Amino acid sequence: MKDEWSANYFHWMTNCLPRLWIGLKSGDSDRVISPESYRYLKYVTESLEILNLRPSFYHSNENIWVENLILPPRTASFPNFNEKYTQQTRENLSLKTLSAPTKKVYVSRKFAPKRTTHNETEVELLMVKNGFEILYMEHLSFREQLRLMSTTKVLVSLHGAALTNMLFMQVGQIVVELRNRGDSKTQCYFNLASALGQKYYYTLNTAGVNDSIMSNFTIDLTALQKIIDQIEG
Repeated sequence: MKDEWSANYFHWMTNCLPRLWIGLKSGDSDRVISPESYRYLKYVTESLEILNLRPSFYHSNENIWVENLILPPRTASFPNFNEKYTQQTRENLSLKTLSAPTKKVYVSRKFAPKRTTHNETEVELLMVKNGFEILYMEHLSFREQLRLMSTTKVLVSLHGAALTNMLFMQVGQIVVELRNRGDSKTQCYFNLASALGQKYYYTLNTAGVNDSIMSNFTIDLTALQKIIDQIEG
C-alpha cells in the first residue's frame, strides 16, 4: 500500500492510512508489511502502535513470502480525498475532548531544511501579537501533535506537511494556509479541509519559483493580519 511518496508525513496520513482501513475490513490480520526504512519514521510506528497493529519490516535486498496478501487500492486520485476514509483516519487517531478547542497555533518552518520564510521573525511577532502560540512540529512527537490538535481552534502554517494535522482537529475548526502566489494548481490542503469539514482560509505570498515544494516565501503580513481579523470577526 505504498509508493515513492508514502514515507512523507502527508502521504502516510492521507493515502496509506485510508488504504489501510480498506485492508482491515477483511479482519484477516493485524499485520502491516513495510520497508525497513519505515521503522525509523516515528509517525509510522506510533500511529500503528496507537491502532494496535503489528508492523513487519523488510529489507530491500530480501524476498518475503506472504500466504495471504491484501493490497488495497488507492481511495482517491491525488490531490483528492475519499471523505469516508479520510474521516475514518480522524476518528481512529484523533483524541476526543469534552471542551471546545481554544488554542490558536502558528506552525513555523524556521528549522526546516527547505520551504522557509524570509521574514519569519516578522511573521512570528505578528502571530504572537494576535494571541497565537508559535510551535515547531519537528520538536513534538506524533502523540504530542495529536494532543495539541485536539485543543486547536485555528491552525496557521506555510504550505507543507504541518497542515496535514487538520486531520486531528475537531470538526468545523479553522485552517489558514500561507500559499504561493505563483502556484494556482496545488489544492491538496483545500481539498483535505473540504473532506474533513474544516473552515479553510488562505493568503497569497511571494515565492522564488512557482513550485511550492521547493521555494522559500516572503509572507504578506498585511494579508495575514486581514485574514486573522476576518476569522476573529
